[in-house]
Amino acid sequence: MSYNRRQNALQDAFVQMNLSEEEKEIRQKNRAATGARKKERAVTNAKRNASSIQMVLFDGDLYEDELLHRRRNISKRFVDEITPIDIGEIRLIMGNVKSIRQLGEVAEIVIENNKETITVVFEEAFTAERLNSSYLRNFWSIERLVDQQGQVQFTGIGDVRENVRMNRLELAIYMGSDFRVNNWDMFVLAARFAREDFEKR
Repeated sequence: MSYNRRQNALQDAFVQMNLSEEEKEIRQKNRAATGARKKERAVTNAKRNASSIQMVLFDGDLYEDELLHRRRNISKRFVDEITPIDIGEIRLIMGNVKSIRQLGEVAEIVIENNKETITVVFEEAFTAERLNSSYLRNFWSIERLVDQQGQVQFTGIGDVRENVRMNRLELAIYMGSDFRVNNWDMFVLAARFAREDFEKR
């Protein structure tokens, strides 16, 4: 999934977490209507896709765009909606920050919804990724946000897995841009707090 689609999915998840029950019902009806229209267009699209195969074979950019377009949207789950089918799959998980424990450059974040929990982990693959360097050692900003606001919403895209040794579900996140707290990118949040501290001097 492209960077833009992941960011859009995180934004949509935050909106979804803050909908009223009435707004959720309206959204579900709209999606059902959209799904019906998509089925009606399926035959027409199949013919068009068949005619574009030759172009896809010879144009690398078009090929990549077509692959990105054809992939399904990432599945979103509140913590309490995770089932055994989700284990081993990439999912967008939503919940509230219950606790955060600093572990050197990274942290473990426990998130919950309806008393069900999952532990968000950032392992060697995260710290080794060059693009994540601006996120390392900035997890203090999440603790500070929790201290300020109490309830903090978490949305993150990662690999759902079962840690049998620790007897817990885990969400392994590999990119710093793949999670948000209260819809804030953590690097941006840390920069905001650092600026506030500087202005108070």
